[in-house]
Amino acid sequence: MYWQEQKNNIGNKGVENGTIILEKFYGDRAKITIEEAIISNKKCFALTYGVSGLIVDTGYFSSLDDAKAASCVIENLVSAFIV
Repeated sequence: MYWQEQKNNIGNKGVENGTIILEKFYGDRAKITIEEAIISNKKCFALTYGVSGLIVDTGYFSSLDDAKAASCVIENLVSAFIV
């Protein structure tokens, strides 16, 4: 199993009420979404990840590069966790 980028929801509203700019799935077991959002009147990039039946969490980043870097770390951790 590996992470697959999906394009179906790009441009749609995400869970943080921003615009989805990246979405990846690890089969049906995990998901990572990055959206461009406005939180407290500031532009940010919200990274939301979830592992089915275990956890959902969101982190906020000031740049897309930082959000993508965090996404890579989370992908590696989740991939090692879900065997």
